[in-house]
Amino acid sequence: LNILQINLQRCKAAIFLLQKTVVEHGIDIVCFQEPYSPKGTIIGYPSFWKLFVSADGKSGIFIPNKTITPLQLDILQNSVSISINSSNNSPLILISFYNSPSNFEIYLMNDLIYYSNKNFYNSPTLICGDFNAHHDFWGYNNSDARGDALLDFITSNDLNILNTQPATPPFVTSLTSSFPDLTLTNNPDVLTSTTWNVMDINSNSDHKYILIQVNNTFSFSSFTRFKTKYGNHNKFRKVFSTFNLDLIDDLNTIQNHSDLNSFTNNLISKIFISCQQTYKTKLFHRPTNDTWWTTQLTIYKKELQAIKRRFQRSNDTEIINKYKTIYKKKRAEYKKHIIQAKYKSWQILCENTKNIYGAHYKSTFRTNSYPTILTNIYNNNSQLDEANSILKNLYPDDNIIPTRPLIYSNNTPDPPFTHNELQRLIKTLNSKKAPGIDGIDYIVVKILFSFFSTLILKFFNKCLALNYFPDHFKKGQV
Repeated sequence: LNILQINLQRCKAAIFLLQKTVVEHGIDIVCFQEPYSPKGTIIGYPSFWKLFVSADGKSGIFIPNKTITPLQLDILQNSVSISINSSNNSPLILISFYNSPSNFEIYLMNDLIYYSNKNFYNSPTLICGDFNAHHDFWGYNNSDARGDALLDFITSNDLNILNTQPATPPFVTSLTSSFPDLTLTNNPDVLTSTTWNVMDINSNSDHKYILIQVNNTFSFSSFTRFKTKYGNHNKFRKVFSTFNLDLIDDLNTIQNHSDLNSFTNNLISKIFISCQQTYKTKLFHRPTNDTWWTTQLTIYKKELQAIKRRFQRSNDTEIINKYKTIYKKKRAEYKKHIIQAKYKSWQILCENTKNIYGAHYKSTFRTNSYPTILTNIYNNNSQLDEANSILKNLYPDDNIIPTRPLIYSNNTPDPPFTHNELQRLIKTLNSKKAPGIDGIDYIVVKILFSFFSTLILKFFNKCLALNYFPDHFKKGQV
């Protein structure tokens, strides 16, 4: 799991360059501070990145990896927290934090105390932040009130600092270098399995990129999705036909609810196997390049790195000052070229589009749909308890709502479903609707009915006869 930490210093060129860095280094998550946000809206990032931002808009988290489905926990004034769920580990809590240099220590501590009172959600936690707190414990030559307060908080909560010692300063200007950016964790296993490095590449910000690699094996929860809309349905028919007669025989032997549940699981399993042998699966591919990035920008980037190495390796003060001046000038030009290349690429996209409501329109007028904050129903326990809390709020107990007993005047059982009834029903199913956790979408259901209508009709009528809805169809993900 590759996590990037960076203060963008409200720089347009910095957030543009961030896209290139994410692609080149395979970054899964970006914890950022001070993004470029004119009129209070963060811009300059790809539309498929998930965004979580603090209340003041000065810290947040990008999720460029589409396979990660984070859960937003809290939005506070100076920070935002999310949970990265894993199918084989405890969830990893990520907190992005920013404390302005002008803030008093009380503003620094408010959010941290809040997380401490929640016991950091009882999970391994990473706090990535620009704390602007001075203390010699993490590299400063002096200490201030914020640094003392932060160190007291770290020691009292048994937190560990991931910054390597002696650390490369993550904040460097022509006049000074310092250590405002810290990464904290509450878990010894995360401390031992994580590598923390300051990257020696240009970020278009005075802050350097910090690469945090969590080496624990994280298996993100994901479901198989088949490419069913591209055809190949005749092959599906041939594969599933080998199971059809046996399934009909099993269906005729069903006597009770337990038998029906077992048959349903077997039916879904055979459908899934047939899909696996027939259709391709949808895979997430990391972007390998940026369409707006040019060869000339690569040349400028290498030239800038060469100039930087010249004054870093020299011991001659005159040479150092000379190349620092050249570096500042070239860096300003590099930022300008990045912005120009980005706008030029956007202009070409808009001019060459054939659909006025295409990708450029959606990108311009998109509205970020922020996920629901679960603070009010979060019970500060395990993931299972949290999921149960969500279910209770979404689906309260039936006995809460007073109901009158229904009196039926006619006790005649409903007649069995007919072929025409099912045909009309299945025809109305939306083929574009996403499938459930079993990966079987409505296109597959339609294909099944068109080729194996006898099996489907018998299955529906068996459910009606037993007055029972199989358990498999009641399952969902929370």
